[in-house]
Amino acid sequence: MKTNTLLIVTIILVLINLLAFIQMFRDKSFAKKGQFRIPEVQLLFYAVKGGAFGIGIGMILFRHKIRDYKFFIGIPILILQQSLLAYFLLFKGSF
Repeated sequence: MKTNTLLIVTIILVLINLLAFIQMFRDKSFAKKGQFRIPEVQLLFYAVKGGAFGIGIGMILFRHKIRDYKFFIGIPILILQQSLLAYFLLFKGSF
């Protein structure tokens, strides 16, 4: 990957993970107040699109969705998949 492309992809992934983390915080805040909740499908969408780290960190820090099997099992699997993909793209150059 060219340096410029790598920088752009990195910035996009950081933003997606930051947004996913913020959404977990907002959903936990809404849950505490008994307000409208962010749909689980939206949170999972962020995770699948590259924000699994942000969702995972939010799960741990906010103790949110940790008993929901879609999150408890699915997010670590997505983190592993995304980590392996990043490793192969960065260090191996291809699959």
